[in-house]
Amino acid sequence: MKKRTVKNLLIVLASLLGLAAAAFFAFLGINTHRLKTCAHESWDNGVCLTCGYVCGHDWEDGACIHCGMVCDHKWENGICSICRIPCPHQWKHGTCTVCGMVCSHEQYKNGICFACGEVCSHEWYDGVCTVCGMVCQHVQHDMDGFCTSCGEKQLHHYVNGACVCGAQPIVYTHALPHEFFDMCSEQGSVQVVNYSAPLYAAQSVTVSKKMSVYLPYGYSEDKKYNVLVMIHGASGSDGDWMDNIIDTEHGTAVCMRNLYDYMIQQRIIEPLIIVSPYTDSYVPGGGFMDTGPEQFAQEVKAIILPYIVDHYSTYAENGSLEELQAARAHFGIGGCSNGALYVERAGMAENLGVFSNFVCLSGFSYVRDVVKSLESQDLSVSYLYAGAGTADAQKDFVIDGYEYIVEHSEKLTEGENAHIEIVTGSHTWDTWAALFFNAAQLLFQSE
Repeated sequence: MKKRTVKNLLIVLASLLGLAAAAFFAFLGINTHRLKTCAHESWDNGVCLTCGYVCGHDWEDGACIHCGMVCDHKWENGICSICRIPCPHQWKHGTCTVCGMVCSHEQYKNGICFACGEVCSHEWYDGVCTVCGMVCQHVQHDMDGFCTSCGEKQLHHYVNGACVCGAQPIVYTHALPHEFFDMCSEQGSVQVVNYSAPLYAAQSVTVSKKMSVYLPYGYSEDKKYNVLVMIHGASGSDGDWMDNIIDTEHGTAVCMRNLYDYMIQQRIIEPLIIVSPYTDSYVPGGGFMDTGPEQFAQEVKAIILPYIVDHYSTYAENGSLEELQAARAHFGIGGCSNGALYVERAGMAENLGVFSNFVCLSGFSYVRDVVKSLESQDLSVSYLYAGAGTADAQKDFVIDGYEYIVEHSEKLTEGENAHIEIVTGSHTWDTWAALFFNAAQLLFQSE
């Protein structure tokens, strides 16, 4: 009896399944007919309101071109996995508020991410960001000279005796520390250049000359450099302002080339070209002799500066007189003892048109000629620095000469573009090295 009941149930179930299948396939037939004949004019969430057809969707710009349904995006790496449209991205703090994607910051422009607009947080090394590659502009620095953005040591630029950050020049009123003359890890180079010049007092005679040229560490033709001509004393040579090691009364072994390296490496002064001519001339049949500042005045304008400009990278485009005059704010001339007299005669009195920066150490003489030159030409002076030692026999001449020039020329104002310094010392290289250290910070500060 039980077996018959189970059998009957199975028969009933089979019948019901058969009827359901027949109804389903009948429905499909009817639906297929509807799909073929329906215009699908009205849709609701991707379903035709007339025939119930579910749209298969062809997406374009995030909407189906058949039913108009807008895609309910599911984002993966900034791309919708349904319609494949890229996310329009609305960035906030480097993350998209639409798709949640975190920006990879692959490309920066001026420190700003090209994709999301986020400002780079910067990780600086030697003034360059290791993240975005931006070069720091060093817009501001503190009183110790460190850039407030990247932390790199910067130069102070002194106007009227002070930098915009408030710092004042580093001034030594006595001999410099011995270590300032030690050999630096970043050394410049010195080149000796031989040249010929006409003896201007006798045009038919040609004399042989030489000069030493200091190029700073890292010298590059891609940069422009100021040029400072430094002249030795009466019994000296071009090596005095370069490689010569001079023992002084204070036990310091002065080597000016090492001092230049130190000041540049410590970012006390800007890298510059220093030229030290030997003022004596080799006259055929007469040997070496001092041919005087008048001879040198012609040489420095017609031969020395044009050679420097044509062979090294300076602010003048070429060695023509017109170019030298246009770039005069970037040329300076200085000297010690007899060399200071050369500065006054061959620089300020005769060549104000090509020099604008002057350093006169332990010597002053041609003051009236200097004043005449200053007042007769419509040319400014970037800076005049004068100095001597407290026990220097030339001290009073320097003080009187400097005061006369400043008093009689409207082009110079003490504390603005002129200054005199008296340091502890005598007529020696201890004194001149300290004065040079003080003076070099003030030169080439203005156009």
